[in-house]
Amino acid sequence: MPQPATEYIFSHENIARLMLKDRGISEGLWLLTIGFSMSGATIGPSQEEALPSAIVGIQSFGLQSTERKGSMVFDAAKLNPKK
Repeated sequence: MPQPATEYIFSHENIARLMLKDRGISEGLWLLTIGFSMSGATIGPSQEEALPSAIVGIQSFGLQSTERKGSMVFDAAKLNPKK
């Protein structure tokens, strides 16, 4: 009997497709946006080896309407065609 999956990986295109379907968008070009947050800390394996460091977190994912084509721009008509 096959084992259940323990991990699923999504491409940028798949994430955009899911977001377009969730919002019922089936027209136009949409840029997949990713919002980041950043903070600083002193981090290291020990207090003596700690260095100033940056911590970057993913804060949000979004879609932004656009008229320009690009590597992170997706056509809603192709990814979520009207039925």
